[in-house]
Amino acid sequence: MEEHRNKALEYLNASKLNFEHGFYDIASVLAEEALYLYLVTCLINHEVAIPWYLDFDGLLRILERHDNKISEFRKNRRIIKALDQIRIMFRYSSLISISRDDAKELISFVESII
Repeated sequence: MEEHRNKALEYLNASKLNFEHGFYDIASVLAEEALYLYLVTCLINHEVAIPWYLDFDGLLRILERHDNKISEFRKNRRIIKALDQIRIMFRYSSLISISRDDAKELISFVESII
């Protein structure tokens, strides 16, 4: 578990570095990947059988059963929707355009969970 959390933190740190250098799109994708890796690792740690694909709300909903703090994060529907959109667009090699403010908010959200 700790190894996977460390990998998620590496992604998050890379996200912050890209943000600092003005690469907001890349920073957002790395933050999304960090969170996805972290949440899936948490599910595995709780011995939850994971379907082949879960969106962020689904991951958070399942984890909510094991950690009460997660319910607070699920309230931020706009960020969760943005994370899902980034995940889909990145997987299909679509252009992603994220503003500085949105990237900053997204990174802060991911950091608060990890």
